[in-house]
Amino acid sequence: MREVAAFGTDRTGRIVEWGPAATLLLGHEEQEALGHGAAELLAPTEGRAWAGALRQAVSEDRAVTGVFTVRHRDGRLLEVEAWLVATRDPEGRAEARALLAESQEPRQARGTFTVLDTFFGQAPIGLAILDAELRFRRANPVLAAMNGLPEHRHLDRGVAEVVPGLNVEQMDRALRRVLETGEPPLDFRSIGRTGRNPDHDRVWSESCFRLEDARGRPLGVAAVVIDITAHEQDYLGSAAGRARVLGPGRAVTWTWPHDPAAIGDVRTAVARQLAAWNLPDLEDTTTLIAGELATNAVRHAEGPFQVRLVRTDDALTCEITEDSSTSPRLRHAEDDDEGDRGLFLTAQLTTRRGVRPTARGKTIWAEQALPGPDPATDR
Repeated sequence: MREVAAFGTDRTGRIVEWGPAATLLLGHEEQEALGHGAAELLAPTEGRAWAGALRQAVSEDRAVTGVFTVRHRDGRLLEVEAWLVATRDPEGRAEARALLAESQEPRQARGTFTVLDTFFGQAPIGLAILDAELRFRRANPVLAAMNGLPEHRHLDRGVAEVVPGLNVEQMDRALRRVLETGEPPLDFRSIGRTGRNPDHDRVWSESCFRLEDARGRPLGVAAVVIDITAHEQDYLGSAAGRARVLGPGRAVTWTWPHDPAAIGDVRTAVARQLAAWNLPDLEDTTTLIAGELATNAVRHAEGPFQVRLVRTDDALTCEITEDSSTSPRLRHAEDDDEGDRGLFLTAQLTTRRGVRPTARGKTIWAEQALPGPDPATDR
């Protein structure tokens, strides 16, 4: 239940009554309030609408209700719901009574902020809020630990100032794109070294979205950051790493121009290599995978892209490396949406898949299990 503060004024606006609830709500003890003008004591300089309403109630002998701003004894401003009514003293002289209760909306907002503060402080992932200039306004403890800097040393600084050892140019482009277009890149990868572990590279998956005001105007960007170094090292230590250990002939690489006509050439080259490796059972699926990932590179990247096949004793991995930092979104697609349907099928046809950042973009990889013992002879 909300406290209702009551006080009374004479016809000049001087406080003549002050109840205990008024002290609880507004901070002033009775002896401090009595004899002072209500406007001078309680109304902030920039907003004295309620004081004028109180005088109006007295002069017109009527009641006035509304939501007004008052000043607490400690200087902070409060939004209150007020009922201001004209009365008469025993001698018939005009007076006024004011009943004030803290507005529900600010109380609910404070409750919401308390929940958000708790979420920011206890979330097991990195969280950040950047303003429209892409400077940190907030960083939670997990992100601060990731970056090797206390929270306060993030504030009012840009990404390049906080984590200069990461792929900051890509990160800046991605954040500015979010700010300008409102389109959130999901699973953007950043890679490099921070103050927490300056001798080893680490990899983070980042998702972000634009923060907007009620009119849709951009206020900044919110980011979610997860350390996926262990997952990426698992992949790097399996497919690519084992290919190096197994010797030459287990990997082949092509570079293709940023041209839709190159997609057919990618499929042809992959089919020929699978024939050379005596893997005909994987030709249909692998050419589909390579073709769809190449299509994604042509659609979303800007420069040449690289295709790589890696063969181990038990798996075949197809990699596409290009200069876009935005990861593809694998989702169900409509029947006429060939690109998205192909990416969805790629996810269905592979045993493992993922994305890892590179110095200029990213590498998308998709792994299939080999059908039984590897019959190929190294070439």
